[in-house]
Amino acid sequence: MSLKNAKEIVKNFGMNPNEPLIAQVSRFDPWKDPEGVVKAYRIAKKQLPGLQLALLGIFLAQDDPEAVKIYRKVKEETKKDKDIFLFAEREKLGSLKVHTFVNAIQVASDVILQKSIREGFGMTVAEAMWKEKTVIGGNVGGIKAQIKNGENGFLVSSPSEAAKRIVQLVKDPKLSKKLGKEAKETVMENFLIPRLLRDYLRLFKELR
Repeated sequence: MSLKNAKEIVKNFGMNPNEPLIAQVSRFDPWKDPEGVVKAYRIAKKQLPGLQLALLGIFLAQDDPEAVKIYRKVKEETKKDKDIFLFAEREKLGSLKVHTFVNAIQVASDVILQKSIREGFGMTVAEAMWKEKTVIGGNVGGIKAQIKNGENGFLVSSPSEAAKRIVQLVKDPKLSKKLGKEAKETVMENFLIPRLLRDYLRLFKELR
């Protein structure tokens, strides 16, 4: 998706395309730490007054009651902040496909977060990296295999660390672009099907 189209979509959902936007695309799950993301946003906003936050975690209520609980808590805590946008119910997207909206959010965002406190391989991390976005990820699990701190993104262990990196990246778009390009190279070299196929072929050759 082009940046122009992505910004048009987020604009239609109330976000200002001319102000910085950070986002986390993940379930409203305690291990994804959406409350920690909100804390990081609030710290960063002291230096970036126009900062906006989108939390996207579409769920079906009957399938994920824990997500509903976390979502309601986050919603209550953020209801007075016009620059925080929560997306949980599919109906809120109207006729727009979920995958199209996720794509738009990732492309339009200045920074992507995945501030998990427990995580396997982060698919949304890889998706954002492929889109040349700098990802700020929790220093845990599979995310550490995807992000090399300071080389293709940042690893953090607290909201204050995340906020520091948010401010740094928004204020230094050249750095963000550089890390984003490295992020895409990382995905290209390590996480695509051709690489897996190559490894299988190498294994079969060695076993001959």
